[in-house]
Amino acid sequence: RSAEERLNAGFDLLEGALAKGEAAGRVWLGGTGDGPGIVDMMLFMMVRWGRNFTGPGSLERPPRLLPRLGAHAARMLERPAVQRVFDQE
Repeated sequence: RSAEERLNAGFDLLEGALAKGEAAGRVWLGGTGDGPGIVDMMLFMMVRWGRNFTGPGSLERPPRLLPRLGAHAARMLERPAVQRVFDQE
């Protein structure tokens, strides 16, 4: 399998983990309380990198198109610290 296929399999697992957390009233994978944890920050980075899964030979499935991963990325983008980082890039 290609690297993209392996990554997408991982994104499918994470989509499921977010669904289980959502059912339990949680919106973050690794955070406690109202904020994200390091796992959420790493997931956000991976979802951002996956935006390039659209080229020739790709599966044409950027991870942000999965409902819960997309919502997770949107929540991360709302965070002031994330906005400051993007402003500095």
